[in-house]
Amino acid sequence: MLFDRKKIYDGRVIQVSVDTVDLPNGVRLPLELVRHPGGAAAVAIDADNRVCLLRQYRHAAGGYIYELPAGKLEPGEAPEITVRRDMQHHDDGRWDIVRQILQHRPNGRSPTGLIKQTMANDTMSRNVYFRGSGGLYSTAEGYVPLGLMLANGGEFNGRRLLSRKSVEMLSAAHVADTLPGRPAGEGYGLSVRVVTNHAARGTLLSDGTYGWSGAQGTHFFVDPKEQLVGILMVQTPNNEVRDAFEDLVAQSIAD
Repeated sequence: MLFDRKKIYDGRVIQVSVDTVDLPNGVRLPLELVRHPGGAAAVAIDADNRVCLLRQYRHAAGGYIYELPAGKLEPGEAPEITVRRDMQHHDDGRWDIVRQILQHRPNGRSPTGLIKQTMANDTMSRNVYFRGSGGLYSTAEGYVPLGLMLANGGEFNGRRLLSRKSVEMLSAAHVADTLPGRPAGEGYGLSVRVVTNHAARGTLLSDGTYGWSGAQGTHFFVDPKEQLVGILMVQTPNNEVRDAFEDLVAQSIAD
């Protein structure tokens, strides 16, 4: 249930607010919400059953990327109108279909139904990741070495993968919990949360513990003080499960 809402940013496309909400368990906490009007995308297929992609410059990605035609929904606009408008905007012969083509094989000759054809100057065939988190998947067994490597200062099985200073920089609290909307006792490092005050955060994990959570329940943390790594994989975006997991793991430590 919403208790209070404070708008902290009102931009051209998005609005950001800090909502103070009462959870079903009686806990009251602030949540940072980003509101977007929504968008629509289309899979454009030509007469040869090929999927056409656009080569677009994106500042956030630091260069050009390949993407489906898509656009932002205008107020009261149906998604098909949005897509039609965007495709008309690009329907000037600039489709870059020779660089990246996905050909659908409905006869089932490919296990996935999608076959990538490498063309001349095909930048998508090189060792370049245009979206590091998109479509990634793993198992707990595969995730553990990452945590062990970080807990060991960048080494795993006798091989150094990250420098000690890189791990220190990654796990340092660069963003303090004093900023609006930040929970007490928890700052941000480089792509990780960092426990800066375990008492204020209400956790049994040590100060300096860092990690991250996925949208659907994946959660990991590294407690350098205890030389402890925790991995949780559940199909639910429930923070109570995450917090209970952390406390149960910490309570299992027997000196």
